[in-house]
Amino acid sequence: MSNLQPQDVVIAAFGRSAVGRAKKGSLKYTHPVDFGGQVLRQVLDKLPQLNPKDIADVIIGCSKCEEVQGYNIGRLICLRAGLPYDVPAQTVNRFCSSGLQTIYSAINMIRAGDAEVMVAGGVETMSMLPMGTKEEVRCAWIKENEPGAYMPMGLTAENVAELCHVTREEQDALALESHRRAAAAQDAGVFQEQILPVQALDENGNRFTFDKDEASCRPQPPLDLLRRKSIPANSGKVLYHDTLSASTINGIQKEAKPRPFEGKPVCKIMKHPHNCMSMTLCDLFQAAEMTVHQLPVHIIWAAAVYTMINKNLHSASPFPNGACTIFPTPSGAFHTVFIRPSSNT
Repeated sequence: MSNLQPQDVVIAAFGRSAVGRAKKGSLKYTHPVDFGGQVLRQVLDKLPQLNPKDIADVIIGCSKCEEVQGYNIGRLICLRAGLPYDVPAQTVNRFCSSGLQTIYSAINMIRAGDAEVMVAGGVETMSMLPMGTKEEVRCAWIKENEPGAYMPMGLTAENVAELCHVTREEQDALALESHRRAAAAQDAGVFQEQILPVQALDENGNRFTFDKDEASCRPQPPLDLLRRKSIPANSGKVLYHDTLSASTINGIQKEAKPRPFEGKPVCKIMKHPHNCMSMTLCDLFQAAEMTVHQLPVHIIWAAAVYTMINKNLHSASPFPNGACTIFPTPSGAFHTVFIRPSSNT
C-alpha cells in the first residue's frame, strides 16, 4: 500500500464468525463469550509478529449488555482469547452501531496519540436473551415524556420509510434482490476469507464446527407474487440473526517509539466529514481508493439504507453481496486490529 504516512491508521487483520439464525440457529446454545473469544484469538493469530502487550485497549460493542452479555463482556472475551491480564478491555453500548462505534473510537485513540495498537469489535447473541425490554425496568418518566426512546426498531423503520417515501413494494424488491445476491455470493465463496470457524455447542452439549452463514433464505417467489399478498406496511416481520463475532486489529506507528507491527495492512482508514452519511457510498469508496468488494461485510452495513433512499436497487454497488437485510448491523461478534503503519509497511 503506497503513500502511507506516520499519522495514518490501517487495518492489520480482521475476522468474524458466521452469522447464525436467532432462537433456532447454530449458535443458540453457545455462550457469546465463547464464540467471541474464539474469533478474537484467531484474528490475533494472523499477526504472529504482534506482541499482545502492545495492545493499548480492546473495545467490544454490545447492544444488550445484560445477563450472559453482562459483567463487561469485552473483558471476558479477552480472558477467553488468552490475552495477558494487563491488556485492558471495555464494552460499548450504542445499540446497532455499537460495533461501528468501537472502530471509530479505536481509530481516534490512535490518531490522538493515545495508542499504538487497538482492537475493536462487537458481539451479540439474540438466542440467549429476551427480545425487547422488560416493562419493569423501564423508567416511568421516560415512558411518559420520551416514549420514542423505548420504540423497537420495527416501528422506527416504519417512520424512516414514511419520512423518505419508501414503499412496501420497494422494500420487498430490495429484500428479494439482497437475498439473491447474498446466496450467489455465498455459493461463490465470497465470504470464506472473512469467516473464522468456531466450536459451537448443540442442545446436548456436543461440539461441532460452525463456519457458514445461515442468513440467506434463498427466496424464489417473483415480486408480483409478493405484491399480490397486499401486506400492510406496518405488518412486516423482522428476521433476526444471532451473533456475528468479528474482530479488527488497528494500529499505528510513531517514529519515536519501537515498532509494534510491520507487515502488509488490509486497508487504510480515511478521514471523512461528519455529514458523510449524505455522501454517496461510491464517492466515499473512491476517496478511499477502494471498492466495496474489498471491504469486510461489517463495514458496509449502511449500504442498504443508502440504496433504499436513493432508489438505486439494481446497481452493482453498494451491496453486491447482499445488504443489511441479510447481514444486519453487528448482531454477533467481530474483531479488527488497527495499527499505525511503520515505514516498512
